[in-house]
Amino acid sequence: MAQFIERYDLATTVEEMATAFRPTYLAAYQVEPDVIDGLRRLRAEGWSLGIVTNGPPSQGEKVTATGLDQLVDGWAVSEVVGFRKPDPRVFEAAAAECGATLDGAWMVGDSAPADMAGAHNTGLRSIWLDRGRSWSDVAGLTDPFETTHGLASSRPADPFEPDHIVGHITDAMAIVGGW
Repeated sequence: MAQFIERYDLATTVEEMATAFRPTYLAAYQVEPDVIDGLRRLRAEGWSLGIVTNGPPSQGEKVTATGLDQLVDGWAVSEVVGFRKPDPRVFEAAAAECGATLDGAWMVGDSAPADMAGAHNTGLRSIWLDRGRSWSDVAGLTDPFETTHGLASSRPADPFEPDHIVGHITDAMAIVGGW
């Protein structure tokens, strides 16, 4: 935003622009109807559903703005709980928020260095959303946050693969639900 303000010589601050943009930004996040149906079905079948996300406390605003707060049992945001994926403690925090344990749990996500490494580190079954990528292309990637902040990699030293690879979240829900 600072570059935008400077380039167009706008009479505003980054904070003012961010405040004005926030409602539009949050409204842009939408959950697909078939995903909503799948989450409702999983909960009706007795699954506890949680969200684990890396990022600032404002990630929780996305959960509530999309209505996901009504479809899941809890969530953990890394900067709130003090641990980032792939650290097992962020998954444990999410389970606690859900009033559940990680026994028999699944991790569904699209990030190899955060989601799938986190599942591996935590001993969870995993489903990777490939988003058109191949596992061999992303398996060795490191977490950009760790690289940017000069942190030691928290990726597992041993090679691993997710338990399943799917193209869409509804495919992952079908695996978890056994449909």
